[in-house]
Amino acid sequence: WHGYRAQGQRIVAWRLGADGRPQGPRENIASGWSAAPSLRPLGNPAGATVDSQGRLWVVEDRNHTVLVVAPAAAVR
Repeated sequence: WHGYRAQGQRIVAWRLGADGRPQGPRENIASGWSAAPSLRPLGNPAGATVDSQGRLWVVEDRNHTVLVVAPAAAVR
């Protein structure tokens, strides 16, 4: 969710059922979007895509950065 309101500035996900539709509650992947050293800059997520290795690439528009959220198995 991109926005400058309290409910904005977060990345969320839903688990998908066998039919490909969202099921259950949403899961926060990144929220609050306040600065955290070595983790994320103060900013606003503006766009995202997933690559073939399951990593989520997020474009952040305040600092013009690209952030990567990787599954635990992908972290080395």
